[in-house]
Amino acid sequence: MDRQALRSLYEIIGGREVVEKVVRDFYDYILSDDTLSHHFVGARLEHLQDKFVDYFIYVLGGSDEYSGTNLRRSHTGLQITPEEYNIALKHMRRALRNNNVPIENIAKWDVLMRFFKPHIIER
Repeated sequence: MDRQALRSLYEIIGGREVVEKVVRDFYDYILSDDTLSHHFVGARLEHLQDKFVDYFIYVLGGSDEYSGTNLRRSHTGLQITPEEYNIALKHMRRALRNNNVPIENIAKWDVLMRFFKPHIIER
């Protein structure tokens, strides 16, 4: 997907306001999931959410810059399994649906997240 298509996706889903709501819901879902919540014990959740909002905006073409840590480095040592990654994707889809993101745009987000999978899970 090129940057222009991504920028359109960012605008279609509702921009920063919707991204912030999606990220908030996503964290609510994963923190209440016993399979995933252990990864966040002792974490600075507000900081993580802010960084994820910034990253989400960047990935969706709403910004040309991202100054946070790259995915591989930020997930190193968490020992995230493919199963946990797929559960997190399920929660992201739920957060997107909960915020009225159309299914075709959820599918586009899903494609992006599948691309990032090797940078997040540890083998």
